[in-house]
Amino acid sequence: MAQAHGGPKVRSVVALRLARALSSAGDHAAARRTLSLALTWHDRSDRDTDAPRWTAFAGQVEVDYATAAWHVETGRPVHAIPFLRSAVNQLGPTYGRNAALYRTRLAEVLMKAGEVEEACTEAIASADAAQGMTSARLVERLRTVAASAEHIGTASARSFVARLREMGVTAKKGKAT
Repeated sequence: MAQAHGGPKVRSVVALRLARALSSAGDHAAARRTLSLALTWHDRSDRDTDAPRWTAFAGQVEVDYATAAWHVETGRPVHAIPFLRSAVNQLGPTYGRNAALYRTRLAEVLMKAGEVEEACTEAIASADAAQGMTSARLVERLRTVAASAEHIGTASARSFVARLREMGVTAKKGKAT
C-alpha cells in the first residue's frame, strides 16, 4: 500500500527495508536492484512535500547503512566500512542510541575485515557513549566484538576486552564471528 500510494520518501524507506530483507535472505542481486531503486527515490525525496512525519528519520544515513549491510551480506566487509563510517558521522549527537549501535556495527565489520585496532577503538567509543543507556542489542554487539578480540589475543585486543569487562560487558561465549 505504502509503495503504491506513497511519495518518494515513503517509497525510499520501503525500498531500503526491502533491500535489507532481500540481502538477509541471500537474494543479493534483487537487493542490489532494490537499493538502486531506493537511491533513486531518495534523490527525489527532497521535493516530497507530503511525506508523513514517520519518515523524518529517513535520509542518507539509512541509504548508507542499508548499502553497508548489503556489502556485509555479500561477504565484502571492507566495502561496507566507508558506508558505516558515513552513517556514524551523519547521526551526530541527536541520535545517541542509534549512533552507539551503528558505531558498534562498524566495530563488528572492522573486526571481520581484520582491522582489529580500529575495531577495538570504535567499540570502546561506542561503549563510552552508551554509558547509562539500556540496549540489549548494543550489549550483544559489544559482546560479539569482544569475543572476536579474545580470539585474536594481541595486547590491544586484550586491553579492549579488559576495558569492556570493567564496564560490565563480557565476551560472548562460544565461537567468535
